[in-house]
Amino acid sequence: PAPPALVAPSAFESVFVTVGTTEFDELIRALDTPAFVAAMAERGVRRLCVQLGRGRHRPRVLEQAAAADGAGFAFEWFDFRPSLRESMEAATLIVSHAGAGSILEALELRKSLLVVENETLMHNHQHELAHAMESQGYCHSTTVAGFLAAFRERSFDNMPEYERSDDSLFPAVLDDTVGFTA
Repeated sequence: PAPPALVAPSAFESVFVTVGTTEFDELIRALDTPAFVAAMAERGVRRLCVQLGRGRHRPRVLEQAAAADGAGFAFEWFDFRPSLRESMEAATLIVSHAGAGSILEALELRKSLLVVENETLMHNHQHELAHAMESQGYCHSTTVAGFLAAFRERSFDNMPEYERSDDSLFPAVLDDTVGFTA
């Protein structure tokens, strides 16, 4: 069967957020706000699943909002799972840290992708990778400070599909980003 097409901005029924294997509490705190709950309602989100990784912040605002009468969305979170594939497949939008593995998996699944740079990491290698993939049109990228506006305003219409058959593109961008040019 043909891979699913990217969805229109108004159709983000299910959002999956992944921070990878590191700690990215800054992103989790940006999600865990009444403003993000309102933004989810604006975008039609009915399900939010968040992978916390090694972070310490627990999303209490989101838990309380989801538990309220008439919340309009289901919410779950977890630290780690053996595989994130099932969560990614269920999502119409993936919000991800700028880790190479997470980006590649989301693109291979033909998911709309918003990449959030973890600026606290050493040498901020995520900035280069996120911007390289955005310059190719495969995703949108932002910082934690710009996350809420990006979630609310970015359009994911007409983004090119990542072609798995071109096995050289992603490694070439990654090699160039981290300085492993031949």
